[in-house]
Amino acid sequence: SEPPRALRIALRAEPRTFNPVTALDAVSTSVTALMHAELFRIDARTQDAVPELAERLDGPDASGQFTLTLRTGIAYPDGEPFGADDVVFSLAVFQDPEVGSSQVQALRVGGQPIAATAIDDHHVRLGLAGPHPDPARLLAGVAMLPRHRLERAYRERRLASVWTLADPPDAIVGLG
Repeated sequence: SEPPRALRIALRAEPRTFNPVTALDAVSTSVTALMHAELFRIDARTQDAVPELAERLDGPDASGQFTLTLRTGIAYPDGEPFGADDVVFSLAVFQDPEVGSSQVQALRVGGQPIAATAIDDHHVRLGLAGPHPDPARLLAGVAMLPRHRLERAYRERRLASVWTLADPPDAIVGLG
């Protein structure tokens, strides 16, 4: 069995939430960025979007669609595998204007949200309403959420009230 691990960071204030969807203040976003992983991240040195949970992004194909290939063998700390359904769910959540995410406008191309469809467990089809010079960059900064833990709260429109400071640590599941 693994020994318990602790995350310690020095900040000037307390985070307001551990929910990456509703985190708007600098402290909360700093903490949630450590707790959750992204498909791509921006390399601080090169400023390129580099794969993190994704293996690659291919396309566009003749129909203008992209195919996102995910790394295999990734699991949440509770043992559930990370896969295409989590990507589709995460993009739906972050693009839903009712949720209150700060990413709603950033994830639009041609005024439209990114369309995401699971092809299989490790591939997602992405449709953009227009051309974009670097689609992987669009996906950088979008925390991948565990669908198995958050789908019910999302359907019940109470996603903003989950992963608060009052929740026990084992209730919060991320890939960071």
